[in-house]
Amino acid sequence: MTKGDDLKICTGTPIASDVILTAAHCTHGYATGEIAIVFHTGISCGSGFKSSTHSVGVRDIIVHEGYNKNELGSNDVSLIRIKSTIPSGYEVSELYTGDKAGDKVTLLGYGLTSDKSGDSGVLRKVFKSKSQTFVQSHVMAITQNDNKGICQGDSGGPVFFEVDGRMQVAGVNSLTYGGCHKASIAMYVPYFKDWIQTKKAALR
Repeated sequence: MTKGDDLKICTGTPIASDVILTAAHCTHGYATGEIAIVFHTGISCGSGFKSSTHSVGVRDIIVHEGYNKNELGSNDVSLIRIKSTIPSGYEVSELYTGDKAGDKVTLLGYGLTSDKSGDSGVLRKVFKSKSQTFVQSHVMAITQNDNKGICQGDSGGPVFFEVDGRMQVAGVNSLTYGGCHKASIAMYVPYFKDWIQTKKAALR
């Protein structure tokens, strides 16, 4: 996402062939023409990334009406409709409904590996256990004191729970507390499921 000389990296998850679920703070205040959705494992020159080949334009954005940029973690979810369908090789993810899940938790994102590393823009994967997640109302807290978790650039990315062998989106990464390696907060998808389904249908 760019606005003037400002470049922001976030992460998102396809939940339909042309709809991306991400964080509200990643899209709030941006016009559709200021956001590009990248389908590639990295955005460096060495990764083979080409904007003309691996980027898709945005057709529409819906930010949760209850989002407040001055209140951390408040309804921090957003939907993006892209101008084409996701490329072959990318999957549409199911939404977690709160069913019994296994212990394996997977976090994905393009963020930094530490607060000062400067190495964002590369897709990485981290595994946690379900015992490291705590849900209250619309918020999921994730402990990261094992030096594994989300950091800047991972905002909007998925927290996957495994249900009957299938990966389902249970959280949308929102923020970290105490730097990148103490705790993080995600929006709990089952709480927002009705909103997501309703607004997905309303996207232009």
